[in-house]
Amino acid sequence: MKSLLWAVVFALASTASAFAQTAKDDPVAAVVNGEKIYRSEVMMVVDSLPEQYKQLPAAALYPQIIQRLVDRKLLAQAAKKAGYLDKPEVKRRIEIDQEQVLQEAYLYGRIDEALTDQRLKAAYDKKLAGAAKEEEVRARHVLLKSEDDAKQVIVELEKGSDFAKLATERSAGPTSGTGGDLGFFKREQMVAPFAEAAFALKKGEYTKKPVQTQFGWHVIKVEDRRVAKVPSFEDAKDELKEQEAKSVVGEIMAAVRNGAEITVMPSDATPAPGGIVPLR
Repeated sequence: MKSLLWAVVFALASTASAFAQTAKDDPVAAVVNGEKIYRSEVMMVVDSLPEQYKQLPAAALYPQIIQRLVDRKLLAQAAKKAGYLDKPEVKRRIEIDQEQVLQEAYLYGRIDEALTDQRLKAAYDKKLAGAAKEEEVRARHVLLKSEDDAKQVIVELEKGSDFAKLATERSAGPTSGTGGDLGFFKREQMVAPFAEAAFALKKGEYTKKPVQTQFGWHVIKVEDRRVAKVPSFEDAKDELKEQEAKSVVGEIMAAVRNGAEITVMPSDATPAPGGIVPLR
């Protein structure tokens, strides 16, 4: 139950409510024996596809999805005609599916209502007030395969060689094309040995000893230091939605549990794994 609630929370953090979208704009995509298939059904199939299929052109993807939904509608119509709606096991599965849809619709709706800009702005202000000023450094590095090679680079730097030029000529890393420039980064964005060495340097200094990581041997130079820029309210909004949605779910669950009559059966009454009755 808890994992399902968090799944709803995380979905809400990046997309608007599926139920709200359906209500606003849901044109008919196909009609099968008088029964309509809506665009929202097509989009639900698209959302369930692996990422590689989502990248396909709509002209190639859309007809296949429509055909799949048409086939599903035809089979459902055939099942109804054959009396499957009267089978007890089918009725029970429909009840379970209905509870699932109602649960998600209710949570989406309540969370969507609660996550006002006013609430998010209050959370943003609170987060800023308690946030420590975090430092960033801008560094260059030369990545080498051996400690001896790294020591040789340091010798050349001591003689006055240009760091960026050495990085371009010697570095085995992907930043060689930009003179080893890594841009600004926070401590936690780099592996520990690299971060410790970089943040110990002052502006303009470079490491006097090679630094080893799982990638090889590094010579590091710090070009600049600064306090990390605080994200704007708009930039932080998605993260704030996820954070506040968790709080809202807690509030919702406390409200629905309050006064509810709940009886949990003894463990010997709990069905074994796979206990859902298969459809026949």
